[in-house]
Amino acid sequence: MKKQLLFSFLALFGAITFSAHAQVGNTCDNPIIINALPFQASGNTADYGDDVDLVQGTLCGAVPSNTNYLAGNEVFYSYTATENVPVSFVMTPGSPTSTNSGIFVYEGCANVGVSCVAGLANSNANVRTVTASLLAGHTYIIAIASGPSTQTILYNLIIQKELCSPKPSGLAADNITTTSASLAWFTNLGATSSEIAIQLAGSIIPQGPGVAATNQLFEATNLTPATEYQFWVRDECETGSGIFTPWAGPYLFNTLICDATAACNYVFRMTDSANNGWNGARMQVRQNGIVVATIGSTYNLGSGPG
Repeated sequence: MKKQLLFSFLALFGAITFSAHAQVGNTCDNPIIINALPFQASGNTADYGDDVDLVQGTLCGAVPSNTNYLAGNEVFYSYTATENVPVSFVMTPGSPTSTNSGIFVYEGCANVGVSCVAGLANSNANVRTVTASLLAGHTYIIAIASGPSTQTILYNLIIQKELCSPKPSGLAADNITTTSASLAWFTNLGATSSEIAIQLAGSIIPQGPGVAATNQLFEATNLTPATEYQFWVRDECETGSGIFTPWAGPYLFNTLICDATAACNYVFRMTDSANNGWNGARMQVRQNGIVVATIGSTYNLGSGPG
């Protein structure tokens, strides 16, 4: 009986161990496969393992260079290039506490912890952007990880081909109504033709062509009231070429909940038991999930009402 129980325990332990290591993205030899570009993914390295504790290697952009930014949890992606092309990798830490993190691009698993094709890591929570010239038929490993003082991080990853640059900037939305908005941007190429993609907020980067736009302005119509949207835009490298910059965005905006003539006014009375205001605190007022007011900025003294 004891032997049978021991065998059952060992079998169960083996199954649990196998299951943990079989999770896609946990290890370099079982990465999340990227089939095409552009690509976008968000995640938490806590959902993956800490199988690698090697120092990241040379040419990895680590600051300080001797800090081990693979000491925390890591997630692995893999992309096999279909052409010789420069590619940008943008990793945005997902919270102010997602510090001491890095993104590392390796040519194959054999180079993990040895040498990077591109990489960037440091102690802050700023966006990490690196570019590498990829070769057709070569497989590249993208590792997102953190240093020893930050075990896990939230992250957003965007990978795009850099067929020409720079991409548009200064995205903005104006003249917003319940069903329309004027969307604008700056071209950094002197381009006269662009493509725009309007999506529900939170959607991933466009996976196909957008809608043609000219002169850095697009009038979006037939939108839904009280809805959060985002838009992306890219410029055509040369008019008529059909080749575009990477997508710029997303820029978030929302349609109005109702017309101004149908809006109602409310009074919020703020109090504080410590008699010293809200000490910099703020409260957002939302309707249908949309922020319609933020209060508290003027309430700095007294017990209220503020």
